[in-house]
Amino acid sequence: MGYLVAALAGLFALNAVPHLTKGMTGRRHKVPWASPASAPVNVLWGSANALAAVWLGVWAADLGVRPGIALTVGLLAGTAFGVYLASVWQGDPVARGE
Repeated sequence: MGYLVAALAGLFALNAVPHLTKGMTGRRHKVPWASPASAPVNVLWGSANALAAVWLGVWAADLGVRPGIALTVGLLAGTAFGVYLASVWQGDPVARGE
């Protein structure tokens, strides 16, 4: 269970990056309920993802997963998710911010 929680933490952590960067640079980006959403909404959504990642990381540690292992599992899961999203959205001009 702890490894699954660590993987979810990685998914949320890496998902926060595009929302925060696009939002903070004033660009619109997709969120689950709007396509595209405004820059401030993306900053809020990215911050919520980052907070969820922290909470899940703490929970994984409470479940006995060592921090180095949790970070590795989270990074691998987040990277796999990122590669998947890149392949899905590479042809979508909204996702690319165009």
